Amino acid sequence: MLIEDVLTELINNKMPSVWFYPTTDSGGAKLFQLLDEDGGELAWRWVSDGDKRWRDAPSSLQSYSERPVCAVEYDLTEDWRMWF
Repeated sequence: MLIEDVLTELINNKMPSVWFYPTTDSGGAKLFQLLDEDGGELAWRWVSDGDKRWRDAPSSLQSYSERPVCAVEYDLTEDWRMWF
């Protein structure tokens, strides 16, 4: 799934912000996650997949009890197309 499709779906669902979080799985593989304000996973992709392979099915990572401190917020109420 393209990131544009993921963001459009989130905006259509009235989500005001998402948080971008780079992390690794238990085997050390690098991935990116989009999280909600509580740290819930919204979408993810392997770093090696490039920007056209976002997934909205849950990853194999455990859920966070709260949003990771180093996750970066992106405001979806502004024009997100400027990010690309």
